[in-house]
Amino acid sequence: MEKGEKLWAAVLGTLVISAYAVPYLFLRHVHAWYGAGLFWTLFALAVILLLALFTSSWQDKEEE
Repeated sequence: MEKGEKLWAAVLGTLVISAYAVPYLFLRHVHAWYGAGLFWTLFALAVILLLALFTSSWQDKEEE
């Protein structure tokens, strides 16, 4: 695994941990739409954006 890939893995790993920690630890007493539901929506958008950025540099190697 290259250095850049380790950074991406760390960032996405942190996001996955936050997907559980934030709603269950910090937002458990918020019973409105802006609690865990909004957090998970923003989390999903962040993961989609980061994965799109990460995979944008992937290229097929042409056979010679």
